[in-house]
Parts: sequence; structure tokens; C-alpha cells
Amino acid sequence: MSAKVLDKTDIAALRKADSICIDYALTGLHYIESDGAIRAIKKAQGTDPFEQTHIIQVNARADGYKMNGGKVRKAFAYFPHNKLTEELQTIWSLLRTGDILEVRFTASNNSQVLDEVNLHNDELRLVITRKSGKELSFLMDQHTSKNNSARMCKVY
Repeated sequence: MSAKVLDKTDIAALRKADSICIDYALTGLHYIESDGAIRAIKKAQGTDPFEQTHIIQVNARADGYKMNGGKVRKAFAYFPHNKLTEELQTIWSLLRTGDILEVRFTASNNSQVLDEVNLHNDELRLVITRKSGKELSFLMDQHTSKNNSARMCKVY
């Protein structure tokens, strides 16, 4: 299924969310008919005890380097302080109705030094495609870790 064209509600949700989760699953996500989604989460506040989650279906892809025949099966990124993160607020301020979002995860985008110490540098890019076809690309996150459950990209 293809990504959703952004509307005013999607853009407002991204700008006002307390936290953002970005999900990818090679076989599709269990909560939406897509392999990629952005969840904009508004935490419970004041007398309202309910958290609200707005899900935006996005195009998604994942690839990588030196994966020994494996594939990126799942990937996840979490931004707990969306409203306080200037870089995210800058990206969200550029969104327009009619844009389409794509998340691109890259596993093990390593330097020789990281290879030597057996670490993995995973990256997440967000691509905004305008109605005109013009693309804007942003590095949203970069995470270096051992090959364990803390990795952004799960390769197997």
C-alpha cells in the first residue's frame, strides 16, 4: 500500500506531538497496512488521562552494508522530546499539504574504525516529496551500537 498524502491534521499532529516513533517492518506493520509509519504521540495532560496517537502511513525502505546475507527486517527510531528538538521542528515546519513522506533506514553505514571495534552505525533519513516531485532529504537520526537489541536496524 502506498503512503498517505499529508493533510492538515497530519502536519498538526507532527508539530504538536510530545514524542515521535518511526517504525519499519519488512513484512508489514501489524497496526497499519504498510511497512512504514510515523506515530505522533500526544501525552495525557491535565484532567485528560488519555494519550492520543496519530498514525501516518509512509513509504519506507531499509538497506545496509556488510549484512552477511541478512536483511533489515525491522527498524525503529524514537524521539521522546519532539517539541523541544529544533531539528525536528524545522523539518515539520517545512511540511505542506500534499507532501508524501518516506523513511529510509540504513544499517551498518560504518567507517573502518567502527568495523574494527565491531560496532554498527545505523541511520534514518526522512524524505519529503512535494507535489512537483522535488525531494527534500534530512538525516533524522544516527545510532552507533553493538549488534544487539539496542540497534536501530534489526538485521537477520
